[in-house]
Amino acid sequence: MRKSALFAAGMLLLSSASAWSDGIINAVSYRAITPNTAIAVSPLDNSDVNMALKKEIEAELTNAGYKVVEKSTLVLTFETRSAAGTWGSSDRRSVLEIEGHGGKKGDDYQKARLNIFDSGRGGLLNKGDNPTAAGTPNRYRMDITIDDRQAKRRLWQGWATADLGLYEKDDLARAMIPVMTRNLGKTVRREKFEIKLAN
Repeated sequence: MRKSALFAAGMLLLSSASAWSDGIINAVSYRAITPNTAIAVSPLDNSDVNMALKKEIEAELTNAGYKVVEKSTLVLTFETRSAAGTWGSSDRRSVLEIEGHGGKKGDDYQKARLNIFDSGRGGLLNKGDNPTAAGTPNRYRMDITIDDRQAKRRLWQGWATADLGLYEKDDLARAMIPVMTRNLGKTVRREKFEIKLAN
């Protein structure tokens, strides 16, 4: 019985690992964005990594037929962040989730969430029925918005997520950029995409 349980747990981990090759994109379009539109790109966090990603986003926009300029009424803003996953074990009933990313002026932002009560995995105040169940893996996320600063309205927003584990954060960001730019102006609901890394 115990061997069967261990085998089932191992198969669950293997199936989870195979899913790490896929990302998920969501997007909401509020107004149409026509080709050859002039767009300025602005990261929320002016870190060296994001400034490098800015150039890659600008290149993808140019390839897609948009006109990239330094200043425009239409501004594409992006940010990247990661969130630690949640895991339970027979020895650790509490689950802590930590999230952090840079702010607009380089300020750091951190958020921690403590699991107080969970009937399945257990929490700070209870033991739980199945404390050995696995939780969610670490995740990486990219958010992009396009705003019309003159009309003061949002035209489009999208976000892509993928599990960390097999890839570095920079690799995931570069894999998400073509998918995000390809779906500018479109509404997308939980569409999977393959993580393709440059050789």
